[in-house]
Amino acid sequence: MTLSERLKEVRKQHGCTRRQLAADLGRNYATITKYENGEREPGHTYLIEIARKFGVTTDYLLGLEDAVPEAGGSTPSDEAMRLAREFDSLDEWGRQAVR
Repeated sequence: MTLSERLKEVRKQHGCTRRQLAADLGRNYATITKYENGEREPGHTYLIEIARKFGVTTDYLLGLEDAVPEAGGSTPSDEAMRLAREFDSLDEWGRQAVR
């Protein structure tokens, strides 16, 4: 299953529409549609937000795990979210420097 398919699957399993998700995360509806249609790849921050919101791991979303984890599993900390947002805001040179 592809990343876009998993994003859509997790959202639907929780009875959430794209419009609801866009409003909840402060994202553009069209952007979420492009992620779910595979037209665009989401950044780290979005993957972490989705994992946190729906109680799955980023590894599951990326296809590195096949099983959906049990509810109440480990979620990224606020500090991890802050670092991911900072990384996503860097230009390519900055990202290379961090890597």
